[in-house]
Amino acid sequence: MGGGYALHADWVCVPQNLCVALPAGVSFAEAASVHLAATGLHAVRRIAPLYGENGIVVGLGLVGQFTAQFAQLSGCHVLGVDRFAPRRDLARQVGLERVVDPAVQDVVEQAGAFTQGYGMDFGVIAFGGEASDAFGAIYQSLKQAPDTHRMGRIVLVGGAQVTHGFGAALGNVDVRSAARTGPGYHDPAYERGQAYPPAFVEWPTQRNLAECLRAIADGKLRVQPLYTHEFALEEIAAAVDVLVESPATALGVVLKPAHR
Repeated sequence: MGGGYALHADWVCVPQNLCVALPAGVSFAEAASVHLAATGLHAVRRIAPLYGENGIVVGLGLVGQFTAQFAQLSGCHVLGVDRFAPRRDLARQVGLERVVDPAVQDVVEQAGAFTQGYGMDFGVIAFGGEASDAFGAIYQSLKQAPDTHRMGRIVLVGGAQVTHGFGAALGNVDVRSAARTGPGYHDPAYERGQAYPPAFVEWPTQRNLAECLRAIADGKLRVQPLYTHEFALEEIAAAVDVLVESPATALGVVLKPAHR
């Protein structure tokens, strides 16, 4: 993986810590999205989930889908939110417990019912752009202490922008960012092989990548159902068009080797 390294080419030269061997039984197509899976896994590590907790993931693109799956694999109950019906359908197909359409359903009300009135322990914003409304919905869905303060964790992964009061206006809520695939990405020394001390950095990028591929190989992380389109490499312009122009129906788009 890696910007400027993992190119659509016959041969590439990639720093060793951005490479992981492909396990037996995992296809190239499944592994092609491992960097997005690792982004979701790192977001879940930032959540610091506990078995049995309730969480909400807003945005069910590929990163949101992987985040939700890893949160459930960690023993949590997850409610997914997305305005596109096909993405909600795919989330159900890969095993997400519950999905909500924010256009017609009250997210806070649905979260209360999903948690049996307890409230969410954490929430994740897994999309870019203006996300203040999503942040507010997650905040209102979090568990509430007798002093009326909200409690829990909110993780932002990607390029979301949020306007919200902090301090007393936020209560006792931890707001955390999740940067890409984990520690090491964009550190040239690490990428080229200088390891971080494992006692202090347990889950750098390469280890997250390997763990994602292992989860795919074991049948725990489901990737293939999330691929909605397939194009030959020479049709890359059409692949870009479908992603840009049809976000309601296009999710994972796979490029196959060009016809020879």
